Amino acid sequence: MANKPRNKMSVSNRAKQFMPFSALSGFKEALEQVEIKKAREEKIELSQSQKERLNNIIKSLILNDEIKVEYYDGNKYQLITGAFKKIDEIYHNIYIGKEIISIELIKEIEVYY
Repeated sequence: MANKPRNKMSVSNRAKQFMPFSALSGFKEALEQVEIKKAREEKIELSQSQKERLNNIIKSLILNDEIKVEYYDGNKYQLITGAFKKIDEIYHNIYIGKEIISIELIKEIEVYY
């Protein structure tokens, strides 16, 4: 018996044979989520006296004061240093350089004189 001629495989079908294969679909994403949870810090709730102290510092700020702010970004605490620009009293935000930070997320403010 003679061999039957085979249909040629298209280029895209041949390429699919050599594409990477993930036996555990979704495993990589699940692993990334676990890593994010491990790296996540909990937000610290400030005492009333700490809030009052921060409020007094914020009230004393003058345009272009050089300040360092420690704030919670949703996963961990971040530090930012820059020139104080303004306070948005309606939305409770502080502007440092081009950054906007919610006052409720601030843990510490240091003013450089």
